[in-house]
Amino acid sequence: MAVFIQNPDVFIPLLAMIAMLAGSATCSASETALFFLSDEEVKALQVSPKPADQRIVALLKDPDHLLTALLFCNLVINLSIFALGVVITERLIAKD
Repeated sequence: MAVFIQNPDVFIPLLAMIAMLAGSATCSASETALFFLSDEEVKALQVSPKPADQRIVALLKDPDHLLTALLFCNLVINLSIFALGVVITERLIAKD
C-alpha cells in the first residue's frame, strides 16, 4: 500500500481511477433510476413545477437517445479505467 502513496506516478492515476469508478457508478445508477420509473411517477414529474423534474421528463421523451448516451458515457469511462490500470501496472513493473 505504501508504494501507491509514496509514488506520485502511481498515486495520481490511482486517484483518477477512483474518480472514474464513481462516474461509472453514477451512469449506471442514472440508467437504473430513469428507466425504472413507473407510469405514475412519470405523470407526477410531468405536472411538477420543479425544473429538474421537467428535465427528466424531457430526457424520457427520447429514451433510445438517453440510453445510448448513458451507455456510451459508461463505456468511455470504463475504457479509461482499464487504460489507467495498464499505465499503473507498467509503472509498478518498471520500478522493479
